[in-house]
Amino acid sequence: MAGYSPLDSFGSILSGLAKRLGLESHLLELRLQQRWREIVGEPIGSHTWPAQLRAKKLYLIVPNSVWLQQLTFLKPTLMAKLNAGAGTELVTEIVLRLGEIPAPALKSP
Repeated sequence: MAGYSPLDSFGSILSGLAKRLGLESHLLELRLQQRWREIVGEPIGSHTWPAQLRAKKLYLIVPNSVWLQQLTFLKPTLMAKLNAGAGTELVTEIVLRLGEIPAPALKSP
């Protein structure tokens, strides 16, 4: 691949390729979904789902209006937690939507 030296790590090459192909935000979204419960903790992690991350706007799915109302008040705290974990301003706005939370994937032994 042009522009890479033999000393570049495989991770940095993939990161650069994802950026050039416009896949960087999708990869970030997948990482966020994989680590969601770890990042936000319980019970928020099991009652929300990060459906999309677009232009620093996080779209969260919540199962019912009770959680929607509760998270409306917790948006600033949740944004601060996400941004602190990322070490950068990852999210500037959270949009809450009612929907079905996907079942957690089973981890293989």
